[in-house]
Amino acid sequence: MNLREPHPIFGRVVVDPGSKTTAPQMWQEFLLGFLPLCIADLRAKAPSELEAVRQRALEQIASHGDVAQFGGKGKAEARVGIAQGLAILAFTEGGVTALGIHACVKAHEGCPGSIEKEN
Repeated sequence: MNLREPHPIFGRVVVDPGSKTTAPQMWQEFLLGFLPLCIADLRAKAPSELEAVRQRALEQIASHGDVAQFGGKGKAEARVGIAQGLAILAFTEGGVTALGIHACVKAHEGCPGSIEKEN
């Protein structure tokens, strides 16, 4: 495994088999579909634009985090904020694991999405 090798444009987004999450299945399904798109979108942004995305995601989660889970006005925006926040964290060393999903943008030790070849 080349630990410096970046993943393709959508990153690596997988169900973490070791997760003990109690999050509803709909969160995993949503993140498996939408998180790769958020990662691809962030790759095209300048650093100054990333700060604006981070700030918007933070505001959406803080203001509407409860409706992201239970429904109501602002549900879609809050869910997008959560996905964008996780996408930003996918760029950190070792990626991010949350709600039973692991996302990263480059290979790293212990990645739940790594496929080790058998000899």
